[in-house]
Amino acid sequence: MFLTILFTVYSLFQLEHISNPCVSGDFFDVVRADTLVYFVTGRGLEIYAWDDSNLVFVSRLSTDGKTCGIDIFDSYAYITDYKGLCIIDISNPIVPKQIGYFETSSMASDVSVLGDYAYVADWDNGLIILDISNSSGIHSVGHCSDIGCTYSITLVDTLVYIGSFDASLKVINVADPSHPFVIGEFPSDTSGLYGRDIFIDDTIAYINCYFTHEDKDINFAVVNIKEPNNPSFIAGLSLPVTNRGIEKLGNFIYTNTQFDGTCIINVTEPKKPCITNYYKETYWFGYGYDTFNNLLLVPQFLQGFSVVNISNPQEPTTIFRHKNVKWNYCTICDSLGYLYVLGEICEKEFLSCSILRILDISTQENPVICGELSLPGKGSLFEASIDYPYLAITIRQGHPKNESLYTAIVDVSDPYKPQFLKYVPGGGVNILNLPYLYFLTKNKIMKLDINNPNFWSDSLSLSTEAFDMVINDSTIYVTVAESLVILDITSGNQIGSYFHGKPYAVNISLDYPYLAIPYTPFSGSSYGFMIFDISNYHSPTLLTDTLIHAPAVDPQTLCIVGCELDGNFLYFGRGDYGFDIWKIEFPDSIYKITTQDTPNLATHCYPFGNSNIYIKDNILFLMDYGSLEIYKLTNP
Repeated sequence: MFLTILFTVYSLFQLEHISNPCVSGDFFDVVRADTLVYFVTGRGLEIYAWDDSNLVFVSRLSTDGKTCGIDIFDSYAYITDYKGLCIIDISNPIVPKQIGYFETSSMASDVSVLGDYAYVADWDNGLIILDISNSSGIHSVGHCSDIGCTYSITLVDTLVYIGSFDASLKVINVADPSHPFVIGEFPSDTSGLYGRDIFIDDTIAYINCYFTHEDKDINFAVVNIKEPNNPSFIAGLSLPVTNRGIEKLGNFIYTNTQFDGTCIINVTEPKKPCITNYYKETYWFGYGYDTFNNLLLVPQFLQGFSVVNISNPQEPTTIFRHKNVKWNYCTICDSLGYLYVLGEICEKEFLSCSILRILDISTQENPVICGELSLPGKGSLFEASIDYPYLAITIRQGHPKNESLYTAIVDVSDPYKPQFLKYVPGGGVNILNLPYLYFLTKNKIMKLDINNPNFWSDSLSLSTEAFDMVINDSTIYVTVAESLVILDITSGNQIGSYFHGKPYAVNISLDYPYLAIPYTPFSGSSYGFMIFDISNYHSPTLLTDTLIHAPAVDPQTLCIVGCELDGNFLYFGRGDYGFDIWKIEFPDSIYKITTQDTPNLATHCYPFGNSNIYIKDNILFLMDYGSLEIYKLTNP
């Protein structure tokens, strides 16, 4: 057995990112320009056209990072994507093109543009001012640091108003872009406060914030900025926690609360703001709003976005709703050239509608939608497997601590008209191996006869909780805590095992006679993978244990990793970091060929990271937190 510590040899390996119709992103911010509406999502820029009472999709442009802030100036969109600033030519909205990029040293979260300059909130790096007169040569001309973690930016003439994490409001003079400096701050004598977003109306600033005033928690503040160097408190309200997203139309403020919808505040008398109503048809929150013609545009993060009629602020009504599909899982039918992609429309926490979309991938560079099916009932997707002509989809319902599982059986013999057949109780990691459906739950592998689905039988019992399984002929390979267990599918007897000692080895991939298990040693740690020779299933041999040293995403988070074996190559999904490709032809000298960040290079790890990976004819399919990503591999 060989223990390998990250030996990398980069080759001429080429990766081409292929577009596909199963791309989605969380809707964060929005801005309107004439009849076009621009949203930034977790996957880039989406453009819609306003048509009567509908928003019609126009185009999408993916960016490398998770976009979160946007401003429009002339025929260009300026977008912050947590890693820097993108400049996108939107003169032809049908075909937007990225023409410039500037990488910031911290997490770019918001932007305002005027003339030749972009003012960027760069998190703990403060405010940076960029000269954008030449999109191919963007460069920094000014910097204002030591102002706390900058979160949002509002630009008015030569003053920048910033919401930061050590003051609800900071006022910065940018008359000379090369020498910005703070001239005012509010409040100036309170600690443990922050500002989320700001709307400026002449000499008054309306702020989503948090601070304490006269022993009262303030989440929405009205501040006098007639003297910008000395902002003063006018009034405040104690609301549910507010976030980015605040607009004013007429005498009403529309402010974003994280989990209580949109709070509508009457500010006819700024000294006496009062709550008029809440628009609560949303569960999730976005980062920004926009208004026009008595309409409010509301990004809703996971849920998509809504257009709300606010002509009567006391009775806001939804006139248009875009439901966002989060694509979470895929499985492939090698022999027929179809990819089955599963998604869900989030309505409330732990309550979703499940969607099946079938893609024809016979023309690999242009995947085409064949058919689509909405599954009855509510729940969240968990697992799927196919053995033509049936697809089994496990769905879980309820809170994870008290969830119920059931499995949908779908006939996909006609890819253009998939048919839901039935639900059967129970579910988990499932494998269709006709005529039986197997699923793994805790310490049991259950079996169901598809042709007689009256009950599940406790067919195979395990001594401890299991995580994943694969089937090869009459043998089942199962990952359990710190071990690989091998069972005979007919008798249920254990016929082999290997103790590897990795507590979080929760996925498995098989390309006989080799089997790979990715692992995370413990929460917040680095990760790796093991490769076994299972030609003698009574006594599997560990060929290599490769530990990959990488920075932890979150010290409290268990990074879910996954892999796929294909001949002499191993494709390793690194949670929400991206993926690596390894040459494993000789176990004593395996090496990494290349590494690739995925569009959702994220700030957190999710159960639906890159652990769902498939490879077919040098085309890599993987799930990247809500989207299907496809890469064409050349010179492998």
